Amino acid sequence: MFEPLRVLLVEDSDDDAELVLRFVRKCAPQIIHERVQTENEMRSALQRSWNLVISDYNLPTFSGLAAIKVLQESGQDIPLILVSGTIGEDLAVDALKEGAADCVLKSNLGRLPASVGYALREKKIELEKRILRTQLEHAQKMEAVGRLAGGLAHDVNNVLAAITLYAELALDQIQSAELDSATRSLEGILVAQQSAARIIRQLLMFSQKKYGPAQSIDFSLVLSTMEPLLKRLIGESIELHVIYPVEPIVVLGDPAQLEQIVLNLAVNA
Repeated sequence: MFEPLRVLLVEDSDDDAELVLRFVRKCAPQIIHERVQTENEMRSALQRSWNLVISDYNLPTFSGLAAIKVLQESGQDIPLILVSGTIGEDLAVDALKEGAADCVLKSNLGRLPASVGYALREKKIELEKRILRTQLEHAQKMEAVGRLAGGLAHDVNNVLAAITLYAELALDQIQSAELDSATRSLEGILVAQQSAARIIRQLLMFSQKKYGPAQSIDFSLVLSTMEPLLKRLIGESIELHVIYPVEPIVVLGDPAQLEQIVLNLAVNA
């Protein structure tokens, strides 16, 4: 069973409104409609859900072009068809440029059902394209995150291997009373731990997006730290060149948030 077509009608004439609805019913037998005559009435009506707006071009205190602007300001992506008894070709072209889906003369309302059908089909096609585009972008981001996760897992394994190696060396060196060497091995463990902490912070950027207090950050230093990560993130098929500024660029912010911005730019690009 088809859902009723919800039509918002911007029209001051009772007779013209009934005539317009009669022709709309030829392509949509079930209609839920509301008629408004002023800008305020239209703004109030747009707080509800509509499939289509049909507006007269000239009203005593309102106009079709103003109706287009009100609809655009509402943020709703609804096709709007203008009907008029006097609109000329130049005005019709201007209306289409402003965002009208079509312009129909009141003397030729027989064309209105086809115009309504076309506008609704175009709206449906555009919605399907938007959904497919969103799904594609999501798939691309998930692919990038998968590459990143694989690379980070490899990094974690390397860090764990380094920690294990340094720990075994430190034990042997302590048992052999090689305290200086043992100290260097323990320092190696601390360096590896810092690498592990950086990897975990990068993962948190993707999952929790938790940011710390603002501080002065050298942007070039952030980029140099992230360059290996970015290369892994975008994949081997894309070549990455980072051009560093001659003078330091210091910004006030959270390093994790700045890194997240750079990662988003790379993924979206």
